[in-house]
Amino acid sequence: MKVEHIEIKNFKAIEAESITTNGRNVYVVGSNGAGKSSFIDAVFKILTGKDLPGKLTRDGAPKGAVKLDLGELVVEADFNAKKEKVQLTVSSPDGAVYKTPRTMLDEKVGVIDFDLNAFFALTPKKKVDFIKQISGIDFSDLDERYKELFDERTFINRKVKELAAICDNSLVKSSAKEKIDLAAIQQKLEQAQVYNQKHAEVVTRQQQRVERYSALQQQIEALQKEQSEVAALCDQASAWLGQNQALDTAPIKAEFDFAIQHNAEVDKTAAAAAKLEEYNQAVAQQEHLNNALAEVEQAKKDAIASAQLPVPGLTFDDTQLYLNGLPFEPNQINTAQLIIAGLQINLALMKEVRIARFDGSLLDNKSLAEVEAWAAANDLQLFVEMVSRDAKGMQVVVQEAAGEEVLA
Repeated sequence: MKVEHIEIKNFKAIEAESITTNGRNVYVVGSNGAGKSSFIDAVFKILTGKDLPGKLTRDGAPKGAVKLDLGELVVEADFNAKKEKVQLTVSSPDGAVYKTPRTMLDEKVGVIDFDLNAFFALTPKKKVDFIKQISGIDFSDLDERYKELFDERTFINRKVKELAAICDNSLVKSSAKEKIDLAAIQQKLEQAQVYNQKHAEVVTRQQQRVERYSALQQQIEALQKEQSEVAALCDQASAWLGQNQALDTAPIKAEFDFAIQHNAEVDKTAAAAAKLEEYNQAVAQQEHLNNALAEVEQAKKDAIASAQLPVPGLTFDDTQLYLNGLPFEPNQINTAQLIIAGLQINLALMKEVRIARFDGSLLDNKSLAEVEAWAAANDLQLFVEMVSRDAKGMQVVVQEAAGEEVLA
């Protein structure tokens, strides 16, 4: 549906206008303050019911009205200076009145007043979110998965760095691989010490017996029996000492000390090997997470590539929109392309009513013709506001044919 006829009485700065458009483009030309915005607002704000001004009637007028013939529907809005509340009526061409006019219009109209300037005033991230929303792209699951993987990779990256700093591969190459049995050497040392203690005791007893033997020489007669026994014992001890020498414990102690040092080296080597294994596992996990993150990024790119984006050549990443590889910003795109892109976005938001508005003051005739050609190819009726310093008051021009120059 398009606008076929417009009647306006006492709406904002408009006293009275009656224009038959027959669905063609409409150009509202005039100087600033001549009522151009009032004329276009009468069409778009009445149809959408949004952003209506607090004061609708023209200064001094008791009441006003807007009537819009859309072919399949006739929309009438009545208001007065006292209440400034719109009385809306929607009827069919044969006069049948719909009971819920605003609901009826909401179902037919959609968004017809997309504000490109307000869109570009958004942050880059919000522009991306808006395009994703109207294109039906939802990255919630992918973003959540990406965050989980990113956080996990951050932890692994830190772990890899720490392990790399303490992991000494040279220790893994050490020949010390198996521990020496310290308990056996300890037992051997203890046995040697017990033996030496016994040996020392035998020496002491032998000395005591020799002394006693000397003393008993003077009492040999009385103590001959005892002397004989002691002599026998002395003989036995002498024989044992002749066959047994005190053991040198220094080599055993040296063996024990070496075993302690060796086992410490084995522990160190095992710890280094464990750290190296942990490091290798962390590096493997790091690579796995990098691949997983890349897969999420690719999934986003695939979703964007398969999505029905409103503007051909439009794409985006997490924070920026791009048009044909350039940032989608006013300073990167010529004005005609910019307006067409805005109209393409607007077209994605429309329902059955196919009209759009924009300010064409900055367009020359060639650029305007480019926008008109695109609109004609997409069955879109344009309402174009244009500033003219030479115009006296406001002039509403309906395009008669494609390519007709509105600005001579």
